[in-house]
Amino acid sequence: MESLSNEKMTQYQKDRSYGTKDLIRLLIISLIVSILIFISFALFRLYKIPIFSIFEQNPDIGLLVDYLIFLPFVWFYYRKPRLITSIWSKMKEIVKLFSNQEFIRCLILLISIKFIFLFLMCFFASNEFMDFSGFFRNKEFVLKPLGILTTVILAPICEEVIFRGLIFGAVKQFNQYFAYMVSVSLFYVYHGAEASYLHILLGIFFAFTFVRFNTLLAPIILHSAHNMIFILSLIIFRMFDKYGV
Repeated sequence: MESLSNEKMTQYQKDRSYGTKDLIRLLIISLIVSILIFISFALFRLYKIPIFSIFEQNPDIGLLVDYLIFLPFVWFYYRKPRLITSIWSKMKEIVKLFSNQEFIRCLILLISIKFIFLFLMCFFASNEFMDFSGFFRNKEFVLKPLGILTTVILAPICEEVIFRGLIFGAVKQFNQYFAYMVSVSLFYVYHGAEASYLHILLGIFFAFTFVRFNTLLAPIILHSAHNMIFILSLIIFRMFDKYGV
């Protein structure tokens, strides 16, 4: 699918190439973000604000803050191209994606795999290895408004911009297969203790759709759909847990 005209797409891809100056700007942004985080925690400590206790009591706020830190990188990614985009053009691009049968097949495949994974996880996994009931209960904060907003909208945008748009896009200039390895590995590491083989598959899948459909909106939408299914599974688990099913 050509989400943009050939002429615009050529310019778009040209603008997405990262030179030395761009990487320096990215490092500067990273440094500024790190300094701001350090200053923030220093002020919290100076004024004896129990920020970690606040995050522990309100994990949905902590989750939101985690992704707000990524916003400067989102700004960098979408500000860089000289191709002027607007909300209206993005909406048209989304409509084109949903009118593309291949994208719909990718969406159905992702949803099917996620449901199968959840089914196997809930009904066939041995509690000797993992307490899935405890896992779901520990994630119930995601069902709060801030948790839903972050999980469905902010997290997919930030993660796809960082891991597919910036990292995959930059490394792809040298070698596409190496770009897959780097972006997927970092995506896996980023999810820490919760990372599983599913994150490896998702990382590959999201990078593939980014390349296949020539737009970051494709993996963002798919990532958002994946997270919505996770929220749905939490709601279902809460119902089962409440009624002792």
